[in-house]
Amino acid sequence: MIVSTQKVDFNVKVMGDVKNSTPLVFLNGFMGSIESWNEIIPQFNIPIVFIDLPGQGQSHFRKIDNYSFSEWIDDFKFILDELSINPINLCGYSMGGRLALSFACEYPQMVNRLILESTTAGIIDETEREKRISDDLLNMAEINKDYLGFVKKWSENLLFENQKKRNSSGWEAQQEIRLNQNEAQLSLSLQFLGTGKMPPLWDKIKKLQSSVMLITGSEDSKFCRIATECLQKIPDCKWVNISNCGHNVHLEQSTQFVESIKSFLQS
Repeated sequence: MIVSTQKVDFNVKVMGDVKNSTPLVFLNGFMGSIESWNEIIPQFNIPIVFIDLPGQGQSHFRKIDNYSFSEWIDDFKFILDELSINPINLCGYSMGGRLALSFACEYPQMVNRLILESTTAGIIDETEREKRISDDLLNMAEINKDYLGFVKKWSENLLFENQKKRNSSGWEAQQEIRLNQNEAQLSLSLQFLGTGKMPPLWDKIKKLQSSVMLITGSEDSKFCRIATECLQKIPDCKWVNISNCGHNVHLEQSTQFVESIKSFLQS
């Protein structure tokens, strides 16, 4: 279904009775979509909601000049209200994790359990944040000029280097999702919701009311370090670090990813 807000037409998929039980909501990472979760979904037997991030999959920005994290929070709240869902369990991967964390910090009473896969609470240093914005502007230019070349370069990122070897079918499906993106929309997504544009949440996570689980791959040293820092600040938090895995845990080690979530939701 499409749920329209002032600036975005959101693609939303609902599975199961989400009104009479607490559903698990999934938010994809950059260049992903609802379909990014296809491989793990048969392993769950609970109500689930999927939402394509703005500018990705089938969620499209209208002709706008700007979009902020604050507007995302308002839009996500609107979608949940439209679906009559409250509370939720919330799982986000990478960019989706940042958006999930942003919402949980603003509406802590609505999120029972928060699952953050390879997620940061933002960049504190202003100079570093500005550099990230500049880097994303270069990525946007590549997306708009030579999208196939950008996908090839992105797929060869060291964060993803063992994906094809560990899950060839999942990797192929991921590539198809990437190649089917709308380049102009994807560029806007990066412009508005890139890490550099994210307001740092390191002070806010100290007051999180949700139970939080951090999931990382042991080969992803950057996000393992970030998880260590988050673990020290979030009041009710656990960290699952999965071996033989890089940035995308749900693709590289899907069984362990799902079992970790099931255990967390039942605890």
